[in-house]
Amino acid sequence: MRSITFSFLCLLLAFFSLKGAAQLKLVTGERFLQGVSLKKVFVSVEDHTVWALTQDGKVYKKGATENDFQIYAPTAQITVAEITGYTEQEMYFLVRPDVIVHFKAGVKLEIKVPYPEVTRINNISIINEYKNTFYYQYYPTVPNTDYLAIATNKHMYKLFRGNTAVTATYNYDNQPVVSQPEWRITNTGNFSVDFQYTYPAYSCNFQPDRNTITFHTKLPYFFSGAIPDNGPYPSKINATLTGHYYIDPLTGNSDYLSRFYFWGTDEGLFVKASRDCPTSTIAKVIPNVIVNDLEEINALSPIAMQNYILAATDKGVYYTQESIFKDLNVLTNVQSIKFKTLQGFPIEKVYSICMDSQELVSVDFSSGVTYDTMCEKVAWVASETGLTKIYAVLEQEYFDDIRLANLFFSKPQSNTGDYTKAIFNTCGSESITVNTRIREDFDSQLLIQWFKDGQELPDLVGMKTVTFQESGEYSFTALVLCEGIKFKSIPIIINNNKGPIITFTYPPTVNICTNQSFVFETQLFTGYSYRWFKDNVQVANANLNKYTANVSGNYRVEVSSCSGAFESSANVKLNVLPTITPVINKDKVGYCKGETAKLTVANAEQLKTKWYLNEVELTEFSARNEIAVNVAGLYRVSFSNAANCETKATAVKVEFNEPPVVQLTRSSDRVLCHGETVRLTAVTTNGIKYLWNTGATTANIDVGTSGKYSVLVYGIGDCAVTSEQVEVVVNTALKEVKPVIVANKAIYCRDDNAVLSVNNQAAYPTKWFKNGTEITAFANRNSIEGLEAGNYEVEFLSGTCSSRSVVFPVVFSSPPDATITKNTAKTLCKGETLTLSVPYVAGNKYLWNTGQTSPVIIVAESGAYSVAISNEANCHSISEVLNVTINPRPNVPIIPPLNICQLLKEEIHLKAPEGYLYYIWNGVRTTKSTYLVTRTGDYTLTIEDENGCTTAATYKVLPYCKELMMPNSFSPNGDGVNDIWTVSGLENDPRAVIAIFNRMGARVHETNGTKAFWDGKTKNGHAPVGTYYSRGIKWLNPT
Repeated sequence: MRSITFSFLCLLLAFFSLKGAAQLKLVTGERFLQGVSLKKVFVSVEDHTVWALTQDGKVYKKGATENDFQIYAPTAQITVAEITGYTEQEMYFLVRPDVIVHFKAGVKLEIKVPYPEVTRINNISIINEYKNTFYYQYYPTVPNTDYLAIATNKHMYKLFRGNTAVTATYNYDNQPVVSQPEWRITNTGNFSVDFQYTYPAYSCNFQPDRNTITFHTKLPYFFSGAIPDNGPYPSKINATLTGHYYIDPLTGNSDYLSRFYFWGTDEGLFVKASRDCPTSTIAKVIPNVIVNDLEEINALSPIAMQNYILAATDKGVYYTQESIFKDLNVLTNVQSIKFKTLQGFPIEKVYSICMDSQELVSVDFSSGVTYDTMCEKVAWVASETGLTKIYAVLEQEYFDDIRLANLFFSKPQSNTGDYTKAIFNTCGSESITVNTRIREDFDSQLLIQWFKDGQELPDLVGMKTVTFQESGEYSFTALVLCEGIKFKSIPIIINNNKGPIITFTYPPTVNICTNQSFVFETQLFTGYSYRWFKDNVQVANANLNKYTANVSGNYRVEVSSCSGAFESSANVKLNVLPTITPVINKDKVGYCKGETAKLTVANAEQLKTKWYLNEVELTEFSARNEIAVNVAGLYRVSFSNAANCETKATAVKVEFNEPPVVQLTRSSDRVLCHGETVRLTAVTTNGIKYLWNTGATTANIDVGTSGKYSVLVYGIGDCAVTSEQVEVVVNTALKEVKPVIVANKAIYCRDDNAVLSVNNQAAYPTKWFKNGTEITAFANRNSIEGLEAGNYEVEFLSGTCSSRSVVFPVVFSSPPDATITKNTAKTLCKGETLTLSVPYVAGNKYLWNTGQTSPVIIVAESGAYSVAISNEANCHSISEVLNVTINPRPNVPIIPPLNICQLLKEEIHLKAPEGYLYYIWNGVRTTKSTYLVTRTGDYTLTIEDENGCTTAATYKVLPYCKELMMPNSFSPNGDGVNDIWTVSGLENDPRAVIAIFNRMGARVHETNGTKAFWDGKTKNGHAPVGTYYSRGIKWLNPT
């Protein structure tokens, strides 16, 4: 049986010490894009969209929930050379020679490297660091960032995610040849990206001129390694892959320096180990086949990472059935890496392979340590005939004999050195805790099941740490949920021996007195070990079968009959009872002769009591907490606890004294009204202190409430006597009664009848007052009227007591002012307004005969206007009627436009209606109603009547001649005679259009009525001598 032991090295040896069964099986699945020759396949890591690039630069894509591939429309009009990106909504496409087309959320952006020496972009690839939050904890000085790597003919450049400008270059040791660095990206995997560049030399014994830099997204730094490309090795390198041995989640062991360098050429696939330089053993693991691309499958990462390699070749798909890392001790044995062809896959050219990786980042937050787990079960293969989906399946048979032994136990196993099983010999209640060393945050990736003697323990499903006590054979299985592979642990065998004999027969509680001790004991047996505990804390040096205690606490003993395993007795509570000193309390400070003294003691613990008088026990008072006595003397009491420890109180002296004499007097014997007081005085003999039944402590008090009053007077020795009671009577009939005067109106107008009344349901006698003087004529009335202005009060009577109201003022108001005022005195014409107003007083109400309710109105019509006003006292006034006249304006009829021919010197008389006072023609004031016009234009008229009202109008006079004058010849030679051909009679009418034509009918000149002439010029210069024609005058928009 193979087993995984405490060391990580042994764990890997166990994995690969196998009987020859295959670990990995590849199954050919669905085919897509059949008949299409593909150049590359790529899976965007964050949303698992699959992208296919054809040989002629077309791009297809299939979303994670889509059934088939569709052409990617945004790149349909460009030829794409490389493809990479984060999600369907954030992709990069390389267009030769040096343009990167970036699509983000449907927005297109073209990006170039802004350095003149960069003339060509060879490759692009993203480096995705969405796990940066976790890695930053592990490497806080070297945070990782998502970026696009750009390989050019000059440098390798970075375009950080979210940026649109290339601003950074890579920093690297072993500088490349500056004249021809030729950076290339030879691997674009999800977990690592390989860069290549030319450089002069390296430390190994061969003379290469290619260096490969591997950047792993799991690490914040680069690995660099030389790949030979001279001598027997091909100079053309098509693809590279650097396989790393990752951290083991069970042990925490890792070896990041353990890695294999693979490089594919036209002559096959080569590999060398990182640790064997300078001997540099190189193996040709796929001979004489063109290798185009390399990919890596990571499996079983929650248990121990397994690495498998896929190769895309011109003769189909090759892969390793076993993990390339079999044992750290034999890492340099590159000859052990074996490839085989994928059966069932066509022997054709395969250009690209890409894994669809599901990656989780687990974090131990207590330490900040992070660990990646991966689930990789699907590979996409791009070939000359389309795209194939390949499924990666691990064979359970290969792992059936592996046993997980790298466990933590709460004590060393009894069979030290045997890693095939763990045996523990235990005693009594001793238990064994087993820690699987599987991380707590792998719950969603591993299923843990526990078994005892072959039967599952369902209550322990998923538990990483368990504790067992009973004898039996225990084990657990760990099912890796991604790959469906189950691992078994080594058996854990517990042999439990019977516990020791413990005799510890004490009651649950033992009481002792202060300064006493108690001995605990258990039976002594040869070969037994003993240890004592107080309050669950082990007592130092207490290792006998007896222990003496004198302090309160819970005591127990643990006994062992075999090495290292102890059984415990029950706890016994030891009480060291403290002594409580009693205190006697008297019910009074002093007593009078004939009284009984009451003595008490507080006894919350219910201790036994004894009473003493002058140190003689009063047996009749035994076990009492209270006694009553009438004999003077020294009294004492004692307590006895459960341990019969007795303590006595301090003696208390009891005396009986002569009482004082007291008599009460009062300052008045009459019945009091509410608010009055009477003085009560205590007249005493031998009195020292006073205590009234009101709580007062003076010799006299003033009281104002009905009741019976007495005083307790203390004499010598606090002997006290209570006086007889004195009764005080207070008339409270009017205590809550306050007369309130109500008026029939709040404010009175002149000549109103003012009426005041009071609510007197109890029918008290009344008195009325005006300005402080009683009005005897209104005595015993609840309502009075016919009053003048003044301040009135009313008073209720009850016996000799009375209650008076507050002062009520009676006020008489004057009527409001209703005088209407106009804002102007001038004559008004139609269209003008007049403002009418009355004085404004807050609280007044206004009502005009127009229905308006404001103190100011605006009128525009003739009529009679008036307003009614009322104030808060409801006093009314009505204004006089104000007549308003609005005069009409003169009437001017609408005058149609008139025509005139200025060429013939025509005249027109403009006529206005007669009978008005003034006529203003074009601003000239006259009394004439006619106006002579000889020219065209607009003429204004304003008519004013005898009231000063005016009306304005405008007369339009338009040019019009019945005949036009057009000369039949002119000589534009510049001699000043007949140089211009002019058309007369258009009267500067811009609507008239004049056109001149030559004998061929071509138009040579055109003008309008405002420039009705021609100087013989055309746009080409002077017109030649000849005959020209005008076809008449054309009017635009004629009226």
